[in-house]
Amino acid sequence: MDALIEAALALVIALALVAVAYKKSFMTASASVAAFAVACVIGILGGIWWEITMLLFPMAAFTATKMRFEEKKANGLQEGKSGERGLWNILGVTVAPLIICILHYFLGTYGYELAIAYISTIAVSTADTLASELGVRDPKVFLITTGKPCERGMNGGVSRYGLFISSVGAIAIGTLGYLMIFQNLSVGMAIPCIAGILGNLMDSVEGAVFENRGLMSKYTVNATSAMIGAGFGFLLALLV
Repeated sequence: MDALIEAALALVIALALVAVAYKKSFMTASASVAAFAVACVIGILGGIWWEITMLLFPMAAFTATKMRFEEKKANGLQEGKSGERGLWNILGVTVAPLIICILHYFLGTYGYELAIAYISTIAVSTADTLASELGVRDPKVFLITTGKPCERGMNGGVSRYGLFISSVGAIAIGTLGYLMIFQNLSVGMAIPCIAGILGNLMDSVEGAVFENRGLMSKYTVNATSAMIGAGFGFLLALLV
């Protein structure tokens, strides 16, 4: 595809998705602007399939957010007032893939490993969102660092259902992302799936250890856990 046409298509895809998300009150105005900018940069530097892979996350997040939303709202477990994401929410989940995409474009080395790391960041964010939006339905929650029961919605709290659904999300996004970017089947497909699961677990650990003590915000936890997932993916790709 001609580079100019691909860049134009990347802009159109980003604008269309962000417009729908804003209209459906899934993102605030500032969050929509940030999401549009990030999607455009990734679409231009990484290409259409990199952009579409990243956009799998908001589609999964939007679906999970709307599922049994009134029940979550009644228990005070919803995001924002009506499930909407603000600027810092968006930055928390897009900084990692943006950094990896820029490195992939400018370094010229470790292309395969960085592409795997990129998919891994999105798998982590998807897994974390599914755990937060759907895992809260399980009343039996325990703190990941101690194994002791805790309240639903507590930072670092995990449940069996949450672990299951988040792992399914990581595997789904890891697999789809690999197919989109590499457009083939290989053993490497398992790497972003594994990295997504591990990164999501680290998100819970960071929440329990740092966020509950006020040492990190929810958004920095999201960003760093995605980068940790990227690190797992990169190292596994080097070894396989």
